[in-house]
Amino acid sequence: RSIGLNKPDAVKARIQDINPSVDVSVRRTLLGGQESSASTEAALQSIAGCDVVIDATADATIFNLCSAVAKNCRIPMIWGEVFAGGVGGIVARARPDIDPAPLSARRQLVAWCAGQGVPWTGKESEAYDLSRDDAPPLVADDTEVTTMAAHITRFSIDALIREETIFPHSAYVVGLRKEWIFNAPFETFPIVLEPEGTWRPLASDRSSAELTALIGELFPNVSEGNNGS
Repeated sequence: RSIGLNKPDAVKARIQDINPSVDVSVRRTLLGGQESSASTEAALQSIAGCDVVIDATADATIFNLCSAVAKNCRIPMIWGEVFAGGVGGIVARARPDIDPAPLSARRQLVAWCAGQGVPWTGKESEAYDLSRDDAPPLVADDTEVTTMAAHITRFSIDALIREETIFPHSAYVVGLRKEWIFNAPFETFPIVLEPEGTWRPLASDRSSAELTALIGELFPNVSEGNNGS
């Protein structure tokens, strides 16, 4: 039923299938893309008012924007992605004053992957495909995407409803095929995130001026050259 729908609209429809009375606000904004600064600012203001931030885009620019808001407003952030070829994926979370801030956590995850001693060519892929020497390419399908989405969902629910988490670690690499560092499907590697940096104190005024300054710091060309006129 979601074929042909924009992803935000599909998510809204799915949520309302579960609970028809829920109020869902949808924005179709490409953060960091060719959007006016006003549109980006409005989207960031909306994110700043949330109880949890979830990034399921696997886009570095969007992650940087969301993580900046999460750190500034002290909001838990959960993110994840499917590795090229559907060989596995990663899920992670950052909780204020418990885990390192999202950007620091992401750097630790990248360092962990690089330290496994097994080259990973799939990280350069721009899609869900993974080319292999003298072998058919592997392509992630809806099964792998759904599996990792379910893990992200569990992480998100845990962050919202429990003071004592059921997850002893804040990041997991999950294998779905025998490839890269995985010896079999469902092999899981927990990752210990070390304390690093500090979460910025809760802002007393989540003003548009603060968010405009944030946009200007991260994307000076957007804030100065694309004012929506």
